[in-house]
Formats: sequence, C-alpha cells, structure tokens
Amino acid sequence: MYQDDYLTRTIKQFAEMLAALLFGARARGEPPSFSELDELSWSFTGLGLSTLLALEAKQLLQLFSGGGELDVNKAYVSAQLLYQMAQEAVPEETKQLYQKALLLLDAVSLHLNGYLNEEHEQLARTLRDTLTASP
Repeated sequence: MYQDDYLTRTIKQFAEMLAALLFGARARGEPPSFSELDELSWSFTGLGLSTLLALEAKQLLQLFSGGGELDVNKAYVSAQLLYQMAQEAVPEETKQLYQKALLLLDAVSLHLNGYLNEEHEQLARTLRDTLTASP
C-alpha cells in the first residue's frame, strides 16, 4: 500500500512538472527544450537524457535495480521522458524510443503485479498500438 501511494505521488509530481514544461513550450510556439527535459530527468531519475537515450532498456532496468529491487518511480519517469523525446524525434528514432519506453512500462507493471493506474495503462496501450501499426 505504501509503495502504491509513493508511486502515485511521484507520478503526479512528475506529470505536473512535465505538463508545465510542455504547455509552457507550446505557449511559446516551440518544442520543449532538451535542457529543460534533461533537468527534469536528472531530478527524477538521477540520469541525464543523453544517458537515457544511449542505454538500452535492459541496462536502464539494471541501473534502477541497484538495491536488488526495481525503483519503479525511476523506470516509470524514464518511460515517460522517452515517450516525450519520441514525440520530437526523427521517424528513424521514434520506434526505438517507443520500444524502450514500453519495455520500461512493462517492467513497472510486472514489478507491481499488474497494478497500473489509468494513465500508465493508456500510455502502454498507445505505445503498443503505435508499434503494432508501424512497419
């Protein structure tokens, strides 16, 4: 119960900060800046975006499992950040970013024994649908 509550609070806090960043960028008529997303990544995962982009999903999961148990908050936030990066990426990179984000979300779901909030379920569904539809 405590873990679910902590996860929910972290996700809510991250979502609020990400929404503010995205809406602010859209209001200025620009995509979100790499440096703003990088700062958000450092704050929530302890890794910069360049590291999130460079490492494979399995490597990220190993990093986030340093104490033997997956830090679901870091994995979830990383998946969200990768999804946002895919939205701005060139088409050749989009599929790889979607796949990496989905693997992280699936690991979170597995770790939480299938407990997914509605936002998490929707993102996983969107990623699966997009990956299935793309060649």
